[in-house]
This record gives sequence, structure tokens and C-alpha cells, in this order.
Amino acid sequence: MWNILEPADEKGKELFNKVVESVKNNPRILWYPSAGNDYRDILELSDISGNITDENQIRGNVNIAYDYDIKKEELPNLFIHNDYNRRVVKLKKGVVFDDGKTRVRINGLCRLKIKENVDINYCVDERYAVAPEEYAYKKPVIYLLDVELLSDELGKINKPVIYFMFENINFLQEVLLKHRITVSYIVKVNDGYHSHGGNRISMSVAYPFLSVLNTKYLIADNHVPFHTRDEVRLFDEQMRRLKEKLNPSFIPPELICSEDLAQNIADTYALRSEWRSYTLEEVKLRPKRKGKVTIPIKWSGRRVNVFRVKIRKEKFDMDKFIDEIIKPFEKD
Repeated sequence: MWNILEPADEKGKELFNKVVESVKNNPRILWYPSAGNDYRDILELSDISGNITDENQIRGNVNIAYDYDIKKEELPNLFIHNDYNRRVVKLKKGVVFDDGKTRVRINGLCRLKIKENVDINYCVDERYAVAPEEYAYKKPVIYLLDVELLSDELGKINKPVIYFMFENINFLQEVLLKHRITVSYIVKVNDGYHSHGGNRISMSVAYPFLSVLNTKYLIADNHVPFHTRDEVRLFDEQMRRLKEKLNPSFIPPELICSEDLAQNIADTYALRSEWRSYTLEEVKLRPKRKGKVTIPIKWSGRRVNVFRVKIRKEKFDMDKFIDEIIKPFEKD
């Protein structure tokens, strides 16, 4: 991430350098698309063991990191949020959320900019987002935030957040995929598709790219699976664009197909799990604590599941792919 961004002015260098030093060369990035003003991902995916004196005083669940027994050294140390709606997202110092139980405060922030000679084509496409001319910035807006969360039960947590005022698909394509950013965690919760948000496409469209992003954990609601034909078409369109811009060796071979057959193959690929270069293993809750029962978490009113992403190491069988997928369509 540091090879594409830099402080926009001298004032931001101190905070920027502090975060770079804390993360160093081992960023474990969590990406939360359509984040709005929600910083619950920090609360859920941070180590709070030092804040708890008696876990049995906590009612119900603790947080995802604790309840799903994710090791401290695996937890994210850099949080990436994005959203295109400038009328909703609050990027300013001070309290941005307070419900009486949890308070979120931005203690400091600095404007970032894309480095010269870094190719990122910022665009908010009305095919993917509602009323971009009304809600989106005309140019890229990026901030580095020093975020503090204070929870009645879990104590105080401080984490760095890079906030991109980008639309989801544009951010996935132009920042993460094009620049080969490793994303250890993806949070797909209440992404604004067919709800109260402005997205026309569910972010489940990112699922086929989990192996490309080298994702280790997927935290997802049960709102929309990757089955809709519109999302399949979007997936295919993304691959065609990437093939034009990236070194083909970067893209797993199972995601590459000829232009003429792309649409038909995409429809089949989306529903054929054997062609995917990863598997999802649902992470189980740890055993209940004394007198307490841990239950699947609810986030923004939706049930959320935690999956471990298992990248398939075996060599992809391109001959089998051609025989079973491409040739039948060629005959048609």
C-alpha cells in the first residue's frame, strides 16, 4: 500500500510515518467495502485480551477475534475502508459515532494522495452506484485516520484506517487487483446492495478473486451469494479489463478465457466450485464459556459467518478446463 500512497502535504508526514513504522513490511490488511461510518470491524478483529480482567463478566459474545479463536499474530494491523458517498462519510476529527455503549473518535487524520506515475483510474460508474454525480467526489479523496474506539465492555482500541472515497468495484479493480495488494481479511457486511445503500452490485462479486488477493479470512453476511447473472457479467468484464492491463502471469489460469466465449464461460464458472482456486472453510465458535453461550454474531442486523480461505495449491488442470468448459461452448 505504501508504494502507491504518500502524504498530500507536510502536515501529514508525522502520522503517515508513524503508521508505516507500526505496520512495517508486514501489513495484514482488512478491507471493508461500503463502510460508511461503521468501524465495528476494528472492534471485532482486534486483540482485546489485555482489556478483559474477567471474561465471564461479558454478556454473550466477546468479539470475532476472541470467539472464533483467531491468533493475535494473524489479526489485521491496517484497516482499509472505502465508500463513495461524500454526504454520509464523516472524515473529520472528533466523535463520529456514540450509542452510549461504544464511542468512535477520530483523534487525528491526514490527507493522502496517489503517487506520481501510479496508474489508478478513479471513476464512479452509475452502473454500479446510485447517483454518482450527486454523491461522489470528482477526484480521488483519501485520508489516513487515527481511530479510537471506546467500548463499555471491551475497553479502548486504537487502529489506523486508510479511507478511500471510492466506489467498490472501482476500488477493487483499480487499487487492489491492479496493484497486487494482499488483503488478509474481507468484510462483506451490509454492502448497500438492495438495502438502504447506493450500490447496484453486491460485493460478493469479489469472491472469485480471493486467491488473487491472497485472502485468509472472509467475514460475510448471508444477504447475496455469487449467483446473480448481473454479477457474473461484471466478473467477466473485470477479467477482460485486467487481462489488458496486467501481466497474464498474475491472473490464475482458471480465470483466463477467450473473449468470444467469455460470457458463456462466466455463467458456468460462477456455479462450478471445482474451477475455483480456493475453498471456504467455516470457522466454528470456540466452546461456550462458563454459564455463557456464544452465538453466531449479528452485524447491522444480519447474521454473519466467518470463513477461512484455503488456497488450492495443486496445479490447475487447464486441459480439463478446456475439455469440460470451453469445447462444449465452441460446439454450440
